[in-house]
This record gives sequence, structure tokens and C-alpha cells, in this order.
Amino acid sequence: MAEYSNAAFTSRPRRRRGTWLVGLGAVVLAVAAGAYTLYWYGAAEIAKDALAVWADDRRDEGFTVDYGDVEVTGFPFSFHMRIGRPAFGQTFVPAWTWRTEQLTARARPWRPNRFTIDAAADHEVEYTARGVRQRARASSSDMRFDVVLRGGEVERVTARGRDLRVAVDGFTGSFGAERIDIRYQVDGIGAGGARGPSLALSASEIVLPFDELENLGIGGRITRFGAAATLTGPLTAGPFERAITAWRDAGGAININTLRLEWGDLRLDGDGTIALDESFRPIGALTTRVLGVSETINVLRDAGALSPREAAIARITLRVLAGASEGGKMLLPVTAQFGKLFVGPVAVLEIPPLFVPARRPPPGN
Repeated sequence: MAEYSNAAFTSRPRRRRGTWLVGLGAVVLAVAAGAYTLYWYGAAEIAKDALAVWADDRRDEGFTVDYGDVEVTGFPFSFHMRIGRPAFGQTFVPAWTWRTEQLTARARPWRPNRFTIDAAADHEVEYTARGVRQRARASSSDMRFDVVLRGGEVERVTARGRDLRVAVDGFTGSFGAERIDIRYQVDGIGAGGARGPSLALSASEIVLPFDELENLGIGGRITRFGAAATLTGPLTAGPFERAITAWRDAGGAININTLRLEWGDLRLDGDGTIALDESFRPIGALTTRVLGVSETINVLRDAGALSPREAAIARITLRVLAGASEGGKMLLPVTAQFGKLFVGPVAVLEIPPLFVPARRPPPGN
């Protein structure tokens, strides 16, 4: 009996220690769950406040910002911010306003600097063109923006759209694209110590609502378009005219690293640099390499857009304008200066200014 009692006595402390450890673990989990809950709901309120602060900052810069109800859901593993009836625009030249029914932003609580904006909805843009108020409506089966922030500033934005359709007042048809991808990246230091962002764009199966193109035989569908460019010079937020003027005066320029186009038999790629002159007209130079020019001229001739004599003159003119041939591609130098676009030494069209600066009263008035 004594041996049995001793064995029972020695086992009791072990049970107590096990119970104590389980209780401690439960307390730790409860505290952690409570702290995480406080963090989640606190972060949700901070996100709402950050939206309000951002809207006030944009209004101070002269933009218009409006939105309806804001709701944050997704506890515990994500943040889903739904913004009802958002609208954004500007009243200064060029005046425009964008609006949609709803936007949804999603992020993980442990990575609040990375979030996705779902914009697969109907969008409407009102703008002024030549003094006339116009309207454009856009829709997409899938439109999203992946955003990465660093130090409170945008470091990268990747956007994609599928089955994009844009209807514009004055056009019987609609613009469209089967797929469009855009990437914006802050990846360097530009002129004057400002950040120099890069922008890449690619689109496929682009539809143009111009019946004339079908009549010309070249069709209103561009198979593929792509461009990649970097921006030098400080481009700050604020009214468009003021920001662009400061950027131009600081020596700002757009370096086009890649430009590609596939349209019917035509293949084009190029690179160059574009800036603005004192009258806010594009100025710069592009080197373009073109393939399929002869085939395109034949298509225009067969469609009756060019007579046989005009087609022959077009071939001769292009040979004169082309600087040389590279791998079967025709080299065509394109320049913009003095408000005109030149192909080789020949001016082919006038280039209007990006905008006409607003008149300012003389000093003292």
C-alpha cells in the first residue's frame, strides 16, 4: 500500500504543470487575438482617415474629389475597402471629371503597402474639347490595379484590362481592346534630382471605330501596340498647366525606349525623345524602322484609295524620305519642331500645342 501511495503522490505535480502550460497558452492566444483584433479595426479606421486626408490634399491642389459610403470588411485575414460612387476631376484647363459606381481595394493586414484596386465596372468621363462638353463611357470584364507604396509614395502600379470598350460622343462605334497592360515604376533619379518614372504599355486586338479604315482596306483593328518610356524632370502634383510648365522649364523630356506597332501588313518599331517647346508644342526626334510599306500601298491601291499612279508616286516618295534600309526595314526619321511634324525633310502636318496657357493679368492689376 505504501508503494502505491508514493506513486500516486509523485504523479500529481506533473498534471498540474501540464494544466498550467495549457492555461498559459490559452491566455497568450487570447491576448494575441485581442491585440490583433484591435490592430485590424484600428487599421481599418486609419485607412478611412487616410482616404479623407488624401481627398482634402487633392482639393487643396485644385482637383475635385467626391465619394459616398466607405465600408471596410474582410476580418480577420484581409482588408476590403468598398468606396461608393467615387468621382475625381479638375475644373481648370483641361477640365474633366471621372466617376463610377464603386471601387474596391484589397490588402493583407501584414502588407498594407501592397494593395489591389478592382475597377471592373462602368466608368464615365466628361471633358471639354474645343469648348464643347463631351462624354466617354468605358467598361471592362476585368480591370485591376496592383499598387506598391514605399515611404508613403507610389513605387509601382501595374494595371490590366480585359475586353475593354470605350464609347465616345460623336463616334458611331466604340474603341476597344482585347487586352491592355500598363506598368508604372519609379526606378531612378531624373533631371534636377527628381525621380524619373518609367512607363510601359502594351495592347492587343485594338478596335478603332472608323469606317473609313475598312473602306481603305487596311481595317480598323490593330493587332498589337506597345511602348516603353522613361520620364526625366520633376513632375509634381497640382493643376495640369502649372505642373507641365514647371516640368518643361526644368528640362523635362520623355525618352521613348521602345515603340512597336503591328497593323495589317505594316510593322513599325522606333525610339527617340520628345519634349515641349516654349509654345507647349511637341519637339523631338524619332527613328522608326518600317516593314510592309509596299504591301500596305498595294492594299490601298486595290481598295481604290490610291490610283496606280498615286501608288507609284508614294513608293518613290518613301524611298526618297527613307534614310536607308536595315534588315529589309525602311528607316524613316520623324521629327517635330516649329509646330510641324516632319518625315525626313518634308513637313506632313501641323502639330497643335498641348494647351493654350491661360492669360494672366499684368502686375499691379
